[in-house]
Amino acid sequence: MKDGELMEGKRKVPQNIYPKILSEIEKLLLALQKNSDDKQAEEYRNDAIEKLNGVKKEVVENISSLEKNSEWNTFTIAFYGETNAGKSTLIETLRILLHEHKKLDEHKSFENKKQMIVGLDQAISVQRQELTSLTENFRNSTEIIHRKKNEIQQIIEANKNSLNKVTSEIQLRIDRLEIDNKSIDEQLLDLELKKSQLDIIVLDKMISSTWGMIKSLFHKHEEQKEIDELTPLRDTIENQIIEIKKQQNQLRDKIRSKDNSAKEKDVKLKVQQEHLENEINNLNNIYQQQERIIQAEIQEVDTARQRTISDLEKLSDGYIIGDGRSDFTREVCEYHFEVEDKRFLLLDLPGIEGKEELVQASIDAAVEKAHAIFYVSRKPNPPQKGDVNNLGTIEKISRQLSKHSEVYFVYNKSVKNPRQLKEGLIDDEESNSLRTVDDVLLQTLEDNYISHKILSAYPAFVSLGDFYGGQYEKDCEKFYNKFLSSSKVLELSHVSEFSKWMTEQLVLDVENKIRISNFRKIKEVLSNTIEDVGEIQVMFSNLEDKLRANLVYTTSKLDNAGEIYERNVKNASRKSISAAKNSIRKKAYANIEKGIADNKLEGMIKSQIEEGVKSFAGNLNDEIKKCGNDFSDEISDIVATYQRYVKEIVAKNANSVKFKFDFNPKIKLKMNIDLGATAIGLVGDIISIVMVIAEATNPVGWLILAISALTTLFGVYKKVHAFFDENFHKAQQRKNVDENIEKAMAAIEKQSNNQLAGVQDEVVSGIAKVKCELSATLIQVKTMADTFSNAAAELNNLLRKITKEGEQFNGNGRAI
Repeated sequence: MKDGELMEGKRKVPQNIYPKILSEIEKLLLALQKNSDDKQAEEYRNDAIEKLNGVKKEVVENISSLEKNSEWNTFTIAFYGETNAGKSTLIETLRILLHEHKKLDEHKSFENKKQMIVGLDQAISVQRQELTSLTENFRNSTEIIHRKKNEIQQIIEANKNSLNKVTSEIQLRIDRLEIDNKSIDEQLLDLELKKSQLDIIVLDKMISSTWGMIKSLFHKHEEQKEIDELTPLRDTIENQIIEIKKQQNQLRDKIRSKDNSAKEKDVKLKVQQEHLENEINNLNNIYQQQERIIQAEIQEVDTARQRTISDLEKLSDGYIIGDGRSDFTREVCEYHFEVEDKRFLLLDLPGIEGKEELVQASIDAAVEKAHAIFYVSRKPNPPQKGDVNNLGTIEKISRQLSKHSEVYFVYNKSVKNPRQLKEGLIDDEESNSLRTVDDVLLQTLEDNYISHKILSAYPAFVSLGDFYGGQYEKDCEKFYNKFLSSSKVLELSHVSEFSKWMTEQLVLDVENKIRISNFRKIKEVLSNTIEDVGEIQVMFSNLEDKLRANLVYTTSKLDNAGEIYERNVKNASRKSISAAKNSIRKKAYANIEKGIADNKLEGMIKSQIEEGVKSFAGNLNDEIKKCGNDFSDEISDIVATYQRYVKEIVAKNANSVKFKFDFNPKIKLKMNIDLGATAIGLVGDIISIVMVIAEATNPVGWLILAISALTTLFGVYKKVHAFFDENFHKAQQRKNVDENIEKAMAAIEKQSNNQLAGVQDEVVSGIAKVKCELSATLIQVKTMADTFSNAAAELNNLLRKITKEGEQFNGNGRAI
């Protein structure tokens, strides 16, 4: 992109800057994808470019967000700050003071609603009086009916008492007759008993003899006479009993008659009571129906009144002000102003110290839209720093406001009592503290920070506002009683001075301010992106340095392992030859000691050398295998340790840097070395060369070399042996054996050393392959670091061009 391509003079619409930047970023990433003959390097570079997608996504989202939220026509001021700092209170005061159109409409609606409340209160009063009258009439009517019911109930009770008295008297007479009846029954019982006794006596006399029977037919016994005398008496008693029963029945009939007569009267009286009860129920139903109608009317009016009160509360000034709860303001609210020929917009942002995850998107969008920022605080102190776990206010300010061209600190002093409001508003201590605030914010925001302003919004707000009930109305009365006018409160609170400054100075030359602010935001996004890419590049460069240092250390260990392996193989050959010599010599000496002829000794020596060579070949094979296994394990350990270190350092490196953008620092390592295959394959190649030396399964060539080296000194001894004594002869035999063993095994050792001479070259060559494989990860990381470095350089070029275009567009030479 050539200078001037983004903007071709002031005639270009400034909003076109956003899609042009996105296009340039896309071209930049495409330019990084260079074709290369080295396919692996190209793969690494493409991997790095793919990792840049997270950064690309962020810068595209940020530029797109700027384009979406940018404001090029209306100067916009954002009220930013901690939760409960009084941002909404100040905005609400300015809305009233500067006669914002919506606020004027709210005040008009407020007065209309207040008049509606008066009418609704009167309607409710009339309806309640009607309800009171209805209730009194119902109560009076029901009291009259209840008195009638009580009178009837008293008659019922009197009749009941009278009946009880009569029936009690009759029952008393019945009870007395019952007593008489029991007495007569007892007389009748005695009479019957006596008669039975007499009957028994007469019967005994009649059956005692025939004469007695005959006599009783013609002449009665005395007992029979007594029986005859008892019969009329019994009849009399029975008649008395009958008469008593008759009188009792008559008395019972009289009771029943009285009771029936009383019941008939009770029924008639209860019917009258039921009629009265029905009358009460009817009156109650009518009352309840009418009461429900009136209550419904009252409820309807009261509901309308509550709605009106709710509307009044919403229309009351301060409805947008927080109630002390964290995050009262959740959404960004916009308020449009037009003062004389100046148009501007105020944004009320959520607090930055509440649950920011709920409101962060709203804050970011508003900050991107705004051209000036009022950082509002209730304390005249510098913003607090954070810690390892949490961002402090100063860090949040630096992150969110650094892109702005005009930032002001507004000290909103908390004044809730009229006695606190006085000339000067702040004391010397607060003034000194505000100078410290200027220093801190100037250091944090550099030339973006302008200065501080002091005011106390709450007194001005309550002195200007319309309120319905609540604390605001009470405080309004307090301040009015103290100062008697809102103008004095506005003066002492410095709000009138602040309003005048804002409308007469801040919103001058807004077209140029808007352009400077919007270009600065673009520059900040690109600068942050360059910083992000730089962080990635530094991370990979640091990783490259660590991997390079460890690779040097690892290659040194590989060289040492190769040297040790070469030395161990040669030592194995010497050790195997020494073992073969000792074995042959021990057997030969044993035979010499027993006494053996020279010709037999010669044959035996050849046989034992042949056997010794085979033993040497077998021992050498075993030793080489052991050395090979040790070498394989050593190489595998070195490679495994390096790979483990690479994985650990890459993982540690990825976890040690916390990127604030979407970036995955983890690398898919190109580990081309198979721990088993590479190490064992390397050792196998070297061992295969050494195994040619051993020829363990067919040592014929070595046997020929060994036998051909033997001398024939034994023939001389045959001619002269008789001249020597036996001990001398054995000593000569041992000497001859030693010389021949040394010559035979020296021939084999020479051949072995010749073949082992090629081992070093093979070890060096094999280890070089391992080193090459190990360096792949370093190359991968270096390629990534170089790619990110190139990306940062290209973005810096783009930033310089954007800055130059912005300065040309503004036309006043002011830096963006």
